[in-house]
Amino acid sequence: MLSWSDVLVGVSLAAATKVAVDGVVAFRKSLASLGPCPGHHIIYVNPFRPLSMVTGLVFPPRGWLSHYAQKFSVYAADGSTILSSVAVGDAIPMYWLADAEALKVVTSDRHTFRKDIEAYEVLEIYGKNLLTTEDDEWRRHLMVTGPSFNEGLYALNWSKTLLLVQEWFEEIDNKSKDAESLIDLKSSMDQITLLIIASAGFGMHTPWSSTSNMHAKVKANLLSDEVMPFHIALGTTLQKLFTKVLIPSFAYNLPFQVPWLSEEAKVTNAAFGALKIHMSELVLSARMGGGDEENLLRRLVLANDAAQEAEGSKKGTLTDDELFSNIFIFLVAGHETSAHALSFAILLLAIYPEVQDKLRKEVMSVWPTEESYKNATFKGSFDKLEYTLAVIRETLRCFPAEPRLPKIVQEDCDLPGIRFESSKPASSVSTSFDGGPTNLALSLDDIQQTRFSVPIRKGDMVVMDIWALHMNPLVWGVDAHEFKPEHFIDTDTYRWPRDGFLAFSAGPRGCLGQRFATTSAVCILARLVRRYEILVPENLAGVKDREELKRRLLKWTTGVTLTPTNAFARFRKFQ
Repeated sequence: MLSWSDVLVGVSLAAATKVAVDGVVAFRKSLASLGPCPGHHIIYVNPFRPLSMVTGLVFPPRGWLSHYAQKFSVYAADGSTILSSVAVGDAIPMYWLADAEALKVVTSDRHTFRKDIEAYEVLEIYGKNLLTTEDDEWRRHLMVTGPSFNEGLYALNWSKTLLLVQEWFEEIDNKSKDAESLIDLKSSMDQITLLIIASAGFGMHTPWSSTSNMHAKVKANLLSDEVMPFHIALGTTLQKLFTKVLIPSFAYNLPFQVPWLSEEAKVTNAAFGALKIHMSELVLSARMGGGDEENLLRRLVLANDAAQEAEGSKKGTLTDDELFSNIFIFLVAGHETSAHALSFAILLLAIYPEVQDKLRKEVMSVWPTEESYKNATFKGSFDKLEYTLAVIRETLRCFPAEPRLPKIVQEDCDLPGIRFESSKPASSVSTSFDGGPTNLALSLDDIQQTRFSVPIRKGDMVVMDIWALHMNPLVWGVDAHEFKPEHFIDTDTYRWPRDGFLAFSAGPRGCLGQRFATTSAVCILARLVRRYEILVPENLAGVKDREELKRRLLKWTTGVTLTPTNAFARFRKFQ
């Protein structure tokens, strides 16, 4: 006679077998549904779930479609700008897009191509926000937040950036005993963008010196059991966002201590809690008429309250938690994008002195005297710094903050793609923007291109493969793999491909903070090259091979965005 335990084991095995069989059947069905679309690749780790941020540099390996840095190499091997795949586990057909026309269709039609909301739910730290919502709920968030991003905010951002850059320069010069300083770029860019956010985002000007040695200040604050000061709370939340996303909620309340985890959870919880307290106080101050600056938080609060008065109710407006959540997302996105893009840009200027010289000539023509840059305004300077903006854009083309974004298809449709073939197959290159192994050259002299249509079904996923698009020679030309700011300069015979640049996405769901981020980035870079010559670190000064310099200096890792890991350069002050 069978015991209850035998029955339980048997039922469990039967259930597990059914799940496995159903999974195999679903996977084979999805694979068959890909039809004639090139690719038919297998995706073993969903690239849009937290696990992929941990495994991204290790698995999948180079040469696989979902490898984090495969760029355009797999598309070139398969001869198509659209590739098909199926994800193991959920058996979802995925179509990877490096085609400018197809991606324009996707970004323009937010009803057919919706965000994969599940991938963004981890960012609902204080509540729902513009990034994590769709349809009517998304429109409600946009109605309040959209108008706050205007010329007045950008002018404020510019003026605060100028002030903080000067404080940073004074710190560098005071610490240095000679004309040269070795700068930790990631740390410095993290710090200056944090202070810009605190000032232009919250109206809280914090001196440069107060944010140094942040780790020791956090530990001292935890021992005192006091609420973290604003600038420490803001800086720590930005540093610990990855931790907040990955640590499960139950880990914050464990009745016992776990090495590393308990300390990380305590610091993270304290920082996010303190920031909410400070934001609540700032919201109250804004409503009571406090503050005389039109910072982002104040603009959002006043716009939301004005909408409530016009409607006569809170319908169609945001709760305070949603206000907190939106401004936090804006500031995280702005901080990460600006800090990391600037780190990469400065490294590239050290590696490409000819680009640095051209950039400096432009800046000197706009700001010929010390007085001219001290009194520079956003309106009077930004549009004149065309090449400076091109350097920022080219950096983001080569190192996009988000290399790929998912969309879920809501109804059957077709997307245009290109099949291409050349008598000269794609080959590895001797020079590239980063010295990486997945860069390639594709001869366009005798290439044969054929347009084709890919049928996409409701429930499928399309992947906006931004890095692949940015490295697509059919869009950017035979030198797509090279770092050349001229890619973004229009001439009489060339117009840069607007549909081929998705560093800030595009269409209705494009990044609202794009101009906010580029404003501060252009200002910082212009001021920097006017005051200092940027050089590679002393230990690399003798390296003559530029590709080797790139491989040594332009290393990165996965995170919330693409993150530099070896960002050091020398600054030599002009006399």
